[in-house]
Amino acid sequence: MPPPTSLPTPEPARPAPALLAFAAERLGACEVVRELSWDHGESAVWELRGPGGRAVLKAHRQGRKFQQELTANREWLPRLAAEAQPAPPAPEASPARPAPGALPAGPAPAEAPARAPALLAWRAEAPRALLFAFEEGALVQDLALTPEHERQVHRRAGAYLAGLHGLDVQDADPVPLADAFRQRLDAWAERARGTVPEPVIADVRAAATEALPGLRRVARRACHRDYTPRNWLLSPAGELVVIDFEHARPDLYLNDFERLHTDLWRRRPDLREAFLAGYGRELTSEELELLRRTAALGALSTVVWAREHGDAAFEAHGWRTLAWLGLAG
Repeated sequence: MPPPTSLPTPEPARPAPALLAFAAERLGACEVVRELSWDHGESAVWELRGPGGRAVLKAHRQGRKFQQELTANREWLPRLAAEAQPAPPAPEASPARPAPGALPAGPAPAEAPARAPALLAWRAEAPRALLFAFEEGALVQDLALTPEHERQVHRRAGAYLAGLHGLDVQDADPVPLADAFRQRLDAWAERARGTVPEPVIADVRAAATEALPGLRRVARRACHRDYTPRNWLLSPAGELVVIDFEHARPDLYLNDFERLHTDLWRRRPDLREAFLAGYGRELTSEELELLRRTAALGALSTVVWAREHGDAAFEAHGWRTLAWLGLAG
């Protein structure tokens, strides 16, 4: 019997020729340095290099997500950058020192305002794509930072989110927020059948329905809607760069706290305190109760979406959240 042979490693996906031509209009003839896509396949991302410099090319499968990211980058983020203020000063007197293996913080002030990458160009016809200035750095979720440095990052992230939530944006959705939430609840409950036990779906429905009165009292605000350390980049100079606005749209502002509140902050209350110090205020008891109710739907949708996309770690997070909320059966 011949010895077993290993299968060749598949080549990473490359941009379509039309996308390389689009990028070349800004960079000149360019090459793909590496693929940066997440495994879920909802978008494809590459680092490119050409005579005009380095850039990140992001191609969207869904027109809605392309439009959301384009709107955020063209209409929201320039205003946010113009209005950006430094985060409130830290209570610590000494600067943070990165742990071994951490990305070093350079000369940038520890409390400098966070920012987003510059949008260089976009392509609205299929295949849809956006071209961003390349940012050196690493995702905060992948860094080994000291607790003090982590608190600095969270304080700046909180200040950035406060600015985003404070933008005056048009809510063009004709469906009131509470009605839209009920529609989402109905859709995800139906989609969960066969994946989530019926008693759990019923408990989630009951808990999430209790959010409706509170939702009728709040207006939509500009939201990132995936605001976690996996979308925060820390540069070698110590700058915090917020990425991935494909989910951004006017929505319930508490959605931007949900994943932090139900996961990281449960283990690290000091990061919650730092984030809210940057945000400028604590959440009220009414907001915390509303967040708990809406998180029930968030956890259910996480389990279902993750199962559909084969993301076991994300599904486990959804189940942990349901258990923490007392809704896992």
